[in-house]
Amino acid sequence: MEEKVSKGRAISPLAVPAGTGYLEHHDFMEDVNMGLQIYAGKGFDTQKAERFFKERRISYQRVDVLKFGIGRRELESVAAAVGLDALCDKDSKAWRESVLAYTQNKETILAGLCEKPQLLKLPIVRSGRLATVGCCPDVWEKWIAEKKI
Repeated sequence: MEEKVSKGRAISPLAVPAGTGYLEHHDFMEDVNMGLQIYAGKGFDTQKAERFFKERRISYQRVDVLKFGIGRRELESVAAAVGLDALCDKDSKAWRESVLAYTQNKETILAGLCEKPQLLKLPIVRSGRLATVGCCPDVWEKWIAEKKI
């Protein structure tokens, strides 16, 4: 019995029966959709980001950071793309009252942002290793034009 494999889905090499020739003739990474993630809270920038992708019929995964938090590895990945200073909402009252405003240690800041996601500048839009913080429609348009989404 041969399994049907549809394009656009993540496919495990184990899911394809041996001898079908699928893996020999197709680039495996072409079929894996990295997807788009919006780490969001409440606010107008979050609504703008969601509206931007909905209008263009681009599917995304929304993660409510204030409710579920963000993982350490995810935060490190975004920090590598945009920089740690861009992640911190330095204009907010919560940041000014936080101990993190007075530290320079990267590890301490990352741990604090994981514990208190209210200190993050939102929305964080991530596609693979690319990321933006805040509302950046010009960057997202560039991603779409270059087919990185």
